[in-house]
Order: sequence, then structure tokens, then C-alpha cells
Amino acid sequence: MPKSITLDFSQKNIWMLTSGERVLSPGQENYFYLLFAEEIVPAFAQIAQQYPHLKYRILTQRCLHLSSPETIDNLTGSDWELCTAPATLPIRPKLISFDMDSTLICQEVIDEIAREKGCYDEVAAITEAAMRGELDFDQSLTKRVSCLEGLSEARLARVFEQLTFSPGAEKLLQQLNQWQIKTIILSGGFDFFAEKIAAKLCIKNYYANRLEIQKGRLTGKVIPPIMNAQSKAEHLIKIALRENIALENTVAVGDGANDLLVLNQAGLGIAWHAKPAVNKQADVAIKVSALDVISWIWD
Repeated sequence: MPKSITLDFSQKNIWMLTSGERVLSPGQENYFYLLFAEEIVPAFAQIAQQYPHLKYRILTQRCLHLSSPETIDNLTGSDWELCTAPATLPIRPKLISFDMDSTLICQEVIDEIAREKGCYDEVAAITEAAMRGELDFDQSLTKRVSCLEGLSEARLARVFEQLTFSPGAEKLLQQLNQWQIKTIILSGGFDFFAEKIAAKLCIKNYYANRLEIQKGRLTGKVIPPIMNAQSKAEHLIKIALRENIALENTVAVGDGANDLLVLNQAGLGIAWHAKPAVNKQADVAIKVSALDVISWIWD
């Protein structure tokens, strides 16, 4: 039987990379499974016959691309956690907000700017201090941006050209736009980059921190107000209200502690390759696969 992904939505359970027999055991009448595989094979039909009481759906041509065959072999048959999800998923949403750094794109932009400026170690030390609780987000951002003083817009543009979309990001946004779902970026990063990312992905609006630029160079200051965790949640509420969208029809996607408030505020909060603390509080925690797996929830 080929390797497959089983998505178990029962009682906020987990995705597991496993054989069907390991998961589809008697007594699990209330479980709902999605089997992702390269093709429908006789083994799936046998499982369906063996457990006719189970509701199931087989999706073709949706094989999870892991890093190597060895990775798949090591995980098969184990209880390796891939994703958690609630037992009841919402209807197709009307508004989805995305974090930018390490969500829509692979990189943390401020780290890439710091590398371009030659002050990465200094910025990293400030980040570590914030992670130890010595600085809050606003303080950390202000101190890190001060290290970037003097960098030219041309070099910022060079940083942008080096950024890469997270796997599946373009495909996901294409699908969401086809469904006419409103999409926005809510980022603690910078508008210089969010504007360009939004344009490339056809995202309707973006909200991010504004770097002060004078005479073509960074001044080392952020133009207030700072977009922090509270601001993200407030923006989601305001936008939903403006668009006459109930909060239960919204989704937020993010990876960091700065996303926790907006993830909890949205009707469905999705943690994307996030830290354990974020995964624990999110409604859905996706830990492998490409970003477009999100669209499968409503497909």
C-alpha cells in the first residue's frame, strides 16, 4: 500500500503518516478521514469494505511531498504528529488574514535586511533578548530597526528579490481568489515588502509596519503606530466589520507568538509551521506539506 496522509478531524486529533489499518480500527465510528494519496488503490477499497460504518473521502493526485523517501519510510506506521484540527470545521470563510514572514514567505525579512546591512549578529542578539522576555515586541522591533539606519532603498529592493514564497502560497491564493474569498496580510514586518508580496499574490490589502525613509535611506525608525499582536487582532475585527463579515466567517494564518491574538480572534486560527506554544492554542496546526493544504479544508 503506498504511503498516504490520513487527516483525522475527530475531537481535535492528529494527522498521521501511517497505513490505513493502523488508524481505521473498529470502534471509531465518529471519525472522519481524508486520505491523501497519489491514486486510488485497491487497498483503500478494502479498508472501506472492512469498515463500512466510517465516512471517508479519497482525494487523488494530492501526494504529500516530504524531503526524501527516507523521511517517509521513517515516519510510516508511527504516531508522528503532522497536524491537529477541530472536529467541526467551518463553512468556506469570507475573509482570510495571513502573516507574511515565515508564512507567506520562507524568510524573516528583518533578518535578511540585517544580513544585507552587515548587522545580523546585533539584530539576532536583540531577538534573543525578546525571546527571553527582556523586551516586548514593540521594544524589540524599535531596537532592531535602529540597527538598519542608513540602508538604501535600492538595497531593500535587492533583499526583496531574494525572498521566496512558501511552497504552495501562490497556488493557495489563486484558489482563494477563485472562490472570491477576501484576503489580507496582517504583518509585524514591513510595508515595503508587504506591498510587493500582496501584489504578486493578488492579496487585496496589507497592513504592516512602516519604515521611515528619508532621501532614499532608512532613518532607523518605525513610523507609529506599531503593528503588533494587539494591532493584528484589532485590524481583523475592523476589517470584518467594515466588510460586514461575521468573525466566525474569518480565518487567520500565522506562525509566531505575535499571531496568537489574531488566531484566537478569528473564527478559525491556523498555525503554520509554528512554535509548540502557538500550535497548542491554534484551532488547526499544520506542521508539514505545502501552504495550499489549507484550501483542502473547504475543497
